[in-house]
Amino acid sequence: MSTIENDFLARMAQMQAACDLLNQVLPHVGIVAAAVIADSGATWIDAGPLRIKLLPEGWKVARVDNEERAADRLLERLVEGSLLLNELLPFVGVHRKVQPDVVEGTSLLIGSVRATPVTSGWKVAVDPSIPEPIDLTLPDDCGFDWNDVLDGCIDARNNWRPSAYLHVIHIAVGIGTRAALDFISNYSDDGSPAPDIAVQMLAEALGRLEEWEATVAAGQFTPAA
Repeated sequence: MSTIENDFLARMAQMQAACDLLNQVLPHVGIVAAAVIADSGATWIDAGPLRIKLLPEGWKVARVDNEERAADRLLERLVEGSLLLNELLPFVGVHRKVQPDVVEGTSLLIGSVRATPVTSGWKVAVDPSIPEPIDLTLPDDCGFDWNDVLDGCIDARNNWRPSAYLHVIHIAVGIGTRAALDFISNYSDDGSPAPDIAVQMLAEALGRLEEWEATVAAGQFTPAA
């Protein structure tokens, strides 16, 4: 076991011993709320209106109101959740960064998916007010990027050879993320507007929309007057 782990376990034991003592003493001075370790780093205890922090020089006690305590606990849950998901999601092909919503500050955002802490755990839902951008993140050591995909789409747009279409699929498969697999699904949907919409969204995300629109326009047939 590492020194860091030993230090953490020793601090946790010290904090738990303090909680046990406080839970015996505080009810006799009118504080009936249980004393609990309130953060994952085991650095402070909440006991009713008191916040008790363990510092290198000793204990520091301060009064906090319920609103401040709730805000601190919410922030702690958001930070813990984002750290966990940013480690976990790449293993299932999702490389988009998970981060707290900087506007509301009460939930995590993964693209347009919003995860909000609730009493029973987490509530997860798609936020219809947030447009879903293409996740352009690439896995480590990837031999392609999304500009390669768009280059292939531009080449295949007015190219009758099947190899041009298959080249696009090959590049997207090489990227291999969830966004790339979704792109393949839409790009392969012959007989619907999905392929053109998928490429247009990609071109817009890459800042190359004018280039794609020029390619589309170049392939359009205008009948003689």
